[in-house]
Amino acid sequence: MPGSCSAFCVSVGPSGRSSTDSWLLQTIRPLSPPDSAAVERLLARLGAARAPAAPDRGPRQCPEQVHAEVLARPDDRELRLVLGDLLLEHGDPRGELIALQAKDARGEASLKERSRIQGLIRKHQRDWLGELSLALCNVRFELGFPVAAEVRQGAAAEDDVWARAAEDPGLATLRELRQGQASEELYARFVTSPALRRLEDVDLPSRRLLATLCEPRHEPWSFQRLRLRRYARGALDLIAASPALPRLRELDVRASLDELARLEAELRGHPLLGQLARVTLEPHGYYHEEPLAAWLSSVRALAPLPSLALRKVTATVAGPRGELALEVWAEGAWGLPAYLALVPPPIASLTVHSEGDPAAPLREPGETRRVLAALRPAKVLLPEAWRAQLG
Repeated sequence: MPGSCSAFCVSVGPSGRSSTDSWLLQTIRPLSPPDSAAVERLLARLGAARAPAAPDRGPRQCPEQVHAEVLARPDDRELRLVLGDLLLEHGDPRGELIALQAKDARGEASLKERSRIQGLIRKHQRDWLGELSLALCNVRFELGFPVAAEVRQGAAAEDDVWARAAEDPGLATLRELRQGQASEELYARFVTSPALRRLEDVDLPSRRLLATLCEPRHEPWSFQRLRLRRYARGALDLIAASPALPRLRELDVRASLDELARLEAELRGHPLLGQLARVTLEPHGYYHEEPLAAWLSSVRALAPLPSLALRKVTATVAGPRGELALEVWAEGAWGLPAYLALVPPPIASLTVHSEGDPAAPLREPGETRRVLAALRPAKVLLPEAWRAQLG
């Protein structure tokens, strides 16, 4: 070298080495130490930087292998993104779903992309769920995998299908499971299955199932929220004494107006309240006018309890520090003033969600404005179209 410098590009095709390739391999030799030093000095003077060596990424993984790893590590979000990239390279629509749901989780998905997400799920979920599609319905996906579902009624599948479904590895990513139309026995088979090792939110149709879950076991349950579909005397004592529920943070209890007095006596001063972040009460059988108003008034008396919430079909009232916050789901706000009028004022906040078209106008704006003034909420969150109407 010194004095001259040559550069050229060589392309080697897949068919093997030609005679020219052989000549090049015989002709090109590594630079001698003096020549290498001269090249380094020249690059330094030109201000060029050496290209970093390509990282060693190890052997290329196949989608099937990464899919199995996702089921073994269902909380690993990055692993799902890796799988999504691999599936996209193979033209698999599940890869597109993972990519779109990741974008949606960042708040960057367009309306068209969110619509595409629903279209992909409708078209391909049976293929992705496999035999589980016979056992589960109302399945919700996150990053390409099911995270919430409802168990179908027993007649939906044969006994052997149910037996396999309850042990299906695809259940590993489920965090929420509703009983739906399934019998208690069938539902319990899923809730207690080792395949659902990340299950956090479950229904409890009876005290019997609750007692089963409260029994001591080698590995505690992962449950964070239990939903008692009917109030059962002594349920709080069972939960508080159980070593099998160390992660429990939320408890839902459905109780009638007649049961509220017993529930109030059980709640006050109970040690379980120190463990829970939220207690939710749902009325059983009271949804209109005077009975519901009496129910709300009775629950209002419980408001000084820490971490208390009230839930009904169309509303949630939460009072973490003795304050009540109302959350309502309404379609076009039809009947909204009548619901709000049942709540004793004042309330800490009001949040209204539109279940129908978010751009649909309020049907009773004048009455809604009057009731809001009577409730005197410190904070109001309404759909944008309704805010404009109320002024």
